[in-house]
Amino acid sequence: FTKFDVRADEIRVAKQGEVNFNVAETTLTTGRLTADSGANYRLKTSDTLNINALNSAIIGTNKSVGSKLAIEAKDLTVATNIDLASGNLSLTAQNDLNLNNGANLSAAASPSTFYNITEYAPAGSVSLKSVTANVNVKAGAVVDVTSQGKVNAGLVKVEAKAGTANIAGELKGGTTGTGKGGQLDVDVNMLANLSADLSTTDKQAADFSESRQYRVRTGDVNIIGTGADALKARETLVSADLGKITVTGDIIATAPKNSKIGLYAGNGVTLESTANMQANSTRAGEEGGKVEIFTSANQLDLQAGSSINVAGGTNGKG
Repeated sequence: FTKFDVRADEIRVAKQGEVNFNVAETTLTTGRLTADSGANYRLKTSDTLNINALNSAIIGTNKSVGSKLAIEAKDLTVATNIDLASGNLSLTAQNDLNLNNGANLSAAASPSTFYNITEYAPAGSVSLKSVTANVNVKAGAVVDVTSQGKVNAGLVKVEAKAGTANIAGELKGGTTGTGKGGQLDVDVNMLANLSADLSTTDKQAADFSESRQYRVRTGDVNIIGTGADALKARETLVSADLGKITVTGDIIATAPKNSKIGLYAGNGVTLESTANMQANSTRAGEEGGKVEIFTSANQLDLQAGSSINVAGGTNGKG
């Protein structure tokens, strides 16, 4: 066979196992791809895998939680719902990984109601990886690791060590309760401009307030976002392995305690006159945060007007 097509309202995997679609092109057309609670499953093919939407699908509420699903292909495109509430979802493409309009990948926190009390399981993780090319989250695509109640939001990892991350869709890592915000971990070959959404104009990943880590393996990095586009998380780390880091915008790590900013470059760090780095503590009595700036070559250039704030809370040490 050269093609394999499946159409179903819902595609659900269970328990532990693996399916290898050993054909040139596999297309799964469904309203939702999901897994039973506690499942640990892998879907893979050495060629093309398209996971498309079935607009006429009839699907009910998904009550499964805590499952793991890995999807691997040479060319991988998703344009429908993949629901792993409080679970772990991993997508890996050898070439481009494309999340098209209509893709909704969720590992968000999940509710359970006991009598009249609703409790939540923490959000899980979503990993997006391209081995040789780019990760493309296109307009209309959503990746959701949000939380409610007392639990924490989850983790989104984006890896394109030979390419870049193109984020035009929405990465959601916020919390509406008392738990911690999400974590965003980006590891790419090149990414020239950094703001909250990995681009220069939109605000597509603005709610990852617990941590943001960016590793750029080649090329320079310019941190340009200000205001709503600022890099903002309690721990914000940026590494340019071989290049220079230039900050003209805001990096805001302000938190009740334990805030940290780290800039690690291979060829110099410059804080322009408009650079604004805040790692102060807001809780009374707490020490201020930390700012680490390091380069293995060239120089550290902290220009007049640039600002670094590591003040403690009221009566706390700076």
